[in-house]
Amino acid sequence: MVMAIRDWPRMMRRALEHLKPGGWMETQEIHHRPYCHDGSMPLDHLVAQYWGLVGDGLASLGVNSDATLLLADMMRDAGFINVTTRIFHVPIGRWPKNKVLKMVGQYWRAILLDGAQPNALGPLTRGLKWS
Repeated sequence: MVMAIRDWPRMMRRALEHLKPGGWMETQEIHHRPYCHDGSMPLDHLVAQYWGLVGDGLASLGVNSDATLLLADMMRDAGFINVTTRIFHVPIGRWPKNKVLKMVGQYWRAILLDGAQPNALGPLTRGLKWS
């Protein structure tokens, strides 16, 4: 949803308004800008450049592609309590030694390759005015 919502604080406020007392809300979002937990991915990596351009295009359309990093604070600002954040690092490709992570990485690689054009089309053509 991160690429679809322009006003996250408003969405959080409205969600809280519609919850019954004692209700809870869960969000699961993907932060699309790639990085390595050990800092080994260079800023000029092609995948990082791609998502940087997509993020710039989204920004020109009023969408903050980095909103996922701010969701917990936005929830607290809206009035939610007991907000917790869990971050799952997801590999891309078959490089992990762990069998499960290797499979997850294989799936994510396929998802990202299949989604490269559709994810970029609107931000690059409408946002950055590419032809």
